[in-house]
Amino acid sequence: MPRLSVICVYDDKAILEARLLRSLRGQIAEYELVLVDNVEHQFHSASAALNSGASKAVGDYLLFTHQDVSLETNSALEQLLETAETLPRMGVAGVAGAAVTAELGEVMSNMTHGNPPQKVGRITPSVPVLALTVDECFFAVPRTVFSKFRFDESTCDDWHLYASDYCLTAQGQGYLTYVLPLRVHHQSGGRRTRAYYKTLGKLLDKHRPRNTTIHTTTGVWSTRFPPCAQMGVGVAVWSTRKICARIGVANGRVTDALARIGSLFYTPPW
Repeated sequence: MPRLSVICVYDDKAILEARLLRSLRGQIAEYELVLVDNVEHQFHSASAALNSGASKAVGDYLLFTHQDVSLETNSALEQLLETAETLPRMGVAGVAGAAVTAELGEVMSNMTHGNPPQKVGRITPSVPVLALTVDECFFAVPRTVFSKFRFDESTCDDWHLYASDYCLTAQGQGYLTYVLPLRVHHQSGGRRTRAYYKTLGKLLDKHRPRNTTIHTTTGVWSTRFPPCAQMGVGVAVWSTRKICARIGVANGRVTDALARIGSLFYTPPW
């Protein structure tokens, strides 16, 4: 019986075949493939669709991936399995995540996205590293962990932030989050829609008791203020800081003060 179940919800068969399935065929590791057909949009959230897929999976590790992800090496799944066995208290392991670092907003990964491919994040790990949250495009969860709590279909009732929410929930139960040095390509870059900010607001409310900030691959968010307010104020402050730097304002106190004000609201991942 395969130790790894690859679970994917799809709504476009052509993209699924051209990206994910084509790259999976070259993998040297055995795996179970669980496809969740959402062509007719019967599932209204990733959480519901992936929970459904996970209920049918038999592997020791559950790998959740997007339909437009391609594995760049034929040993990626084997490397994932071998590495996962060595990670203490693993709750989640992904390929792109928010870094555990003093520098706010840092993203680490070995993945690319878009067309033409662009590097994701400024930190490129060569070994597994601890993270705060991971991106939704490709991440694994041990079955023993998933059997204790599934994706939250109430908080994440659309297609956003379900991996971030899962990481934070797992950490509350004593598990750790990792980013693995796997090379994958994600064709799309993701979009932040109104639904994204609605889910983000619920995520901040849910995890406020344990967190003053939430670090994601799209930025660092304070749990004290509504997401839209953070975007408006934070981006304005950070833009002002960049303008000051460009026109030669070298006063460290000014730029440092702007950075501190901005970080109270929102830290973009650049």
